Amino acid sequence: MLLTDPVTSLAYIKDASAEKLRVLGIETVRDLLNHIPRYYSDSRELSRLEEFSKTLPHTAEVTLTGFRSVRIRGGRTLQQATVEDESASLTVVWFNQKYLSRVLQPGDRLLISGKLNPKSDRPQLSSPTFEKIIPSGDALHLGGLIPVYSLTAGVSQKWLRRRIFELIRKIDAIEDLSDPLPASMRKRYNLLMLKEAYRLIHKPSSTADIMAARRRLGFDELLEIQRRFIAGRAKRKQFKSVSLTADTKLLMPVIEQFPFRLSDSQSAALKKIMRSLASTEPMRTLLQGDVGSGKTAVAALAAYVAVTAGSRTAVLAPTVILARQLYDSFRRFLPAAVDIAFISAASKPAEQELRQTDIVIGTHALLNKSDALDNLGLLIIDEQHRFGVAQRKKLQTVFDDRKVRPHTLQLTATPIPRTVAQTLFGDVDVIRLASHKERDNIHTSIVPEDKRDQCISWIQNRLAAGDRVFWVVPSIEDAGEELASIKSTQRTLTKAFGKNTVTIMHGELKENEKLAALELFSTGKRPLMLSTTVIEVGINVPLASVMVIESAERFGLAQLHQLRGRVGRAGQEAWCMMFTSNPASPRLDAFTRLTDGDSLAEFDLKDRGPGEVYGTVQSGIPSLKIASFSNIELMQQALEAAQSLYNSTPVI
Repeated sequence: MLLTDPVTSLAYIKDASAEKLRVLGIETVRDLLNHIPRYYSDSRELSRLEEFSKTLPHTAEVTLTGFRSVRIRGGRTLQQATVEDESASLTVVWFNQKYLSRVLQPGDRLLISGKLNPKSDRPQLSSPTFEKIIPSGDALHLGGLIPVYSLTAGVSQKWLRRRIFELIRKIDAIEDLSDPLPASMRKRYNLLMLKEAYRLIHKPSSTADIMAARRRLGFDELLEIQRRFIAGRAKRKQFKSVSLTADTKLLMPVIEQFPFRLSDSQSAALKKIMRSLASTEPMRTLLQGDVGSGKTAVAALAAYVAVTAGSRTAVLAPTVILARQLYDSFRRFLPAAVDIAFISAASKPAEQELRQTDIVIGTHALLNKSDALDNLGLLIIDEQHRFGVAQRKKLQTVFDDRKVRPHTLQLTATPIPRTVAQTLFGDVDVIRLASHKERDNIHTSIVPEDKRDQCISWIQNRLAAGDRVFWVVPSIEDAGEELASIKSTQRTLTKAFGKNTVTIMHGELKENEKLAALELFSTGKRPLMLSTTVIEVGINVPLASVMVIESAERFGLAQLHQLRGRVGRAGQEAWCMMFTSNPASPRLDAFTRLTDGDSLAEFDLKDRGPGEVYGTVQSGIPSLKIASFSNIELMQQALEAAQSLYNSTPVI
């Protein structure tokens, strides 16, 4: 038997069953083996029948003393049994389970589990779970720590459990299930042998068995990610990039004329990037910085280095608004002699113009313009995880036919703890920008619903003073009474502030409509922007000082932090106010107290888990079934082990 064999090669799994298993992602022996239990039902503690109650389920070992099947009204059938132990006797009933007549016989020993029927005057179990006790046989469904699996239509727990237990019984016959870890490494990291881990994850005797099995299988998940990253790094050495050496005589005057002084963190990041650009090995760097840390300035200077070295730069953004803001920032930071073009689905410069452009900035429409990618020395990608699946795939393959590839610089404002970054971005160099200062100019609060009218009056005064106000909702269309939407909130805001005050922004608007809305807002012609989270990155309106967030409980902390970062960007006093149906939420309370992205990221990681927080941050990473990015020790051990295994047997 091989791990790649189809599940139909196993006993009792026919084509019809295989079709149902395919819905669960189970097609091969490997898939079935890795169908890990969701949780375990603990029926290790057996009760006596006299202890059964109407409130809590109990499990007892009993003897079947009687059984009959009779017809009742409506063409239905009733199966009635009597069971007993040394303490009491109970009546057990099932409905329309005629097969039980063939299965149960007086004298059978059973494990039976359930609660007493609350509607019955006499002690009675209705449709309990049961399992026949077979001499010298293991209990599969009761009487221990019983695995509970994810199911689909037509697949029962009992049927799936039997198939997996049968596979575990024959695990030694799987020819290619070898342990990739040497004994010395297993001992060093306190890990089970691989086959033993599979046995214990599916058939544990104790919680300690479960923990030990999860540790080993989780280690292997993280190890596989790290080994792939290491192999990817080695493969990239086969390719070359153009060496882009900075001309400091041209670069320093540009830095000195910046509208602000670069922070020490920005200067250090730029130096690291410049060293990588000077190499002929393709750079893959992730520049991660909190809101307001100055990522765009560093990116613009990196692009200028490429331009002065004789190469072109392309800058990709996931939305037209972010692309336009990047274009405006690059235009403000760099000398007028640098030719910068903006491209989107609605704005496409001529091919000849593109060929002569030093820096081209745009959305994914740029990927379809080969002229924009010619003689490309540097590719800058802002918030790559926000691109659609098709665009990310295009990004990964667009340079496949080129032996000389551009250096790549990714930018993200998503706060990622350093240890998590090692795992999520193991195949790139991560540079973290420190914030210029803690943003203590923004007051964050939860506004009680009974204070809404006062909040609106206060905002009217802010608008009269010339402030800009964001009002963010989670959806465009109405989706329930408790969920704020563009449509429902627009009616409220228009009534409160007047129709000529409010402008609308959401993802379904056309590009020119989004840019027009941003222009109306920025200039103050319509100083209140009602928007979805499309504005959470890329919007830089210095006069914006108020952020109102409806249904705040619907957003993750990273999103809330990005939204808060849209106000107070000029250093002025600013406010972030939240309306919520759950004012006691620990997450929202943490958001009112914590102002830096790293602290919020650590809290979010512990509160929601890595799957939700970082599930979309990096494409191409397999989802983790067992391991957790919050298990820092295991992550570091897997990274260490992957490097050790690669050094001993490098395979590319």
